Amino acid sequence: MRKRPIIIVCLAVLAAWAVSPFKLGIVLGSSMTPALRNHQVILIQEGYYRGHAPRVGDVVVFRRDSDTLVKRVWASSGDKLWEVRDPTVGSFLVATEAELRSLRRTVRNAPGVGTLHQVIVPPGCVYVVGDGGQCSLDSRTFGPIPVKSLSGRVVGVPALAPNAH
Repeated sequence: MRKRPIIIVCLAVLAAWAVSPFKLGIVLGSSMTPALRNHQVILIQEGYYRGHAPRVGDVVVFRRDSDTLVKRVWASSGDKLWEVRDPTVGSFLVATEAELRSLRRTVRNAPGVGTLHQVIVPPGCVYVVGDGGQCSLDSRTFGPIPVKSLSGRVVGVPALAPNAH
């Protein structure tokens, strides 16, 4: 008879977790290093963007083809960005309007580095970039993504266990 209360409590906890907007995820890969590391557990608030607009700096979760990706919002609808494009590697540098002067200097001082192109984020879209630099598959490769494809935002790293370094 003593097992019944434990089972009821466990079922109640599972039911609460099932309807909770918060889910756990695991980062696979290094595209968000140093903010998020490979195999790190993250807390995701699912459905957040059904009622909120994404903001620059948000770390978002979205589906692209058959993959679930985690990236940082770099720019939102209507924002102007500048990309340095190279025919062999695609876009590898991206800058905001405020950083344009520095980017132009970089392109001018490194002949053959690529060409500068303006990107305006379309309405209803965001431009996402991984914190890990060139090892990230992000909007520099596939362009801006629709806000409706965002499944949630990363809201924290739970202290379940120490993360391996």
